[in-house]
Amino acid sequence: MSTLGLDRRAQSAPPRTRAEAAPLPLIVAGLLAGAVAAAMSLVALGVPALVAWLLAPAIEQSWSQMLQVAGGAWLAGQGLPVTISSVPVTLLPLGFGVLAIAFLVLCGRWAARASAVARGGEACVVAVSGALAYGLVAAVVAALSHVAGVQATRAFVTCAAIALATLALTVLRSGGLLAIGSARIAAPWRDMIAAAGVAIAGLVAAALVTLVLAVFLGRDELASAAAGLHLDASGIVLIVVLSLGYLPTALVWSLAYLVGTGFSAASGSVTSPFADTASGALPAFPLLAVIPEAAPRLAMALPLLAVAAGAVAGWYLRRRGLVGMAGAMAALGAASICAAAVAIACVVACGSLGTERLAALGPRPLLTAA
Repeated sequence: MSTLGLDRRAQSAPPRTRAEAAPLPLIVAGLLAGAVAAAMSLVALGVPALVAWLLAPAIEQSWSQMLQVAGGAWLAGQGLPVTISSVPVTLLPLGFGVLAIAFLVLCGRWAARASAVARGGEACVVAVSGALAYGLVAAVVAALSHVAGVQATRAFVTCAAIALATLALTVLRSGGLLAIGSARIAAPWRDMIAAAGVAIAGLVAAALVTLVLAVFLGRDELASAAAGLHLDASGIVLIVVLSLGYLPTALVWSLAYLVGTGFSAASGSVTSPFADTASGALPAFPLLAVIPEAAPRLAMALPLLAVAAGAVAGWYLRRRGLVGMAGAMAALGAASICAAAVAIACVVACGSLGTERLAALGPRPLLTAA
């Protein structure tokens, strides 16, 4: 009877998934994750480039040259300066990098499940192999995208580093190993980090509101700038994709504006709620058209949004029971983490679009973080 009962339970047990029955080798899962993530993000940029080429039969560039442009944009989004008509461009479309990181996260989750990662060493093997595959794809893209002027070695190192950090965190979290590690951190430290996250989220939300308001108030200028370009269907596709690529950069500039330090849209000028310095002639790009020539009404109240974000973080710490000296120290630590994050964001959102007046654009990192 007992044997019959065991047989019945074995028959009624749910079938094991393929990953549980035969997990992929760690190196194979990592290589597939890195290669597929690179391929998917490249396709996401290559398809609009080909669509633009199809919409403009008389365009001088061939389809292969359009794909080279897409490859250059993909590399630029990951922090690699490109050269356009012998002019170095270091103000980069970070949105393309965000897209690539999103695909790395998705593929990293798949790799963690497919290889049944259970230990930290296994997660490292998956992350390292994935980073190597991703870096090799980047090196090939750099070698083939002659129009971008990016060295293959630099592309490999930079993109592999981005992939390594992203895949390592993703695989550790998907395997439940990150939660185990965070549980060993003392509760006050966890609350401090969480409070910094609350403050950063509040600043990002406030910056997004500021950017939306700027686009709304400058909608006429934006429409005039777009009309002045005399774009056909192909041009519209390209300008929309490029604008989406620069949205994270615009978000960081909005953050610098709302905290009051402002940003430089042309060398020697500052645009902030407290300065009406004209930016002068700017490139014919719709997003730049929404930069106000003079501070709008009530713009000087925008820094209060940053103060509100800090107040919400302080309320979070108080709710977690951190008051008195412990609360003050936790607030100081959270403010330091938040300031470091803002400074890093401002650094990557600075750069040049050419020479002379367009040589130093963006916010001032240290001043904005302070």
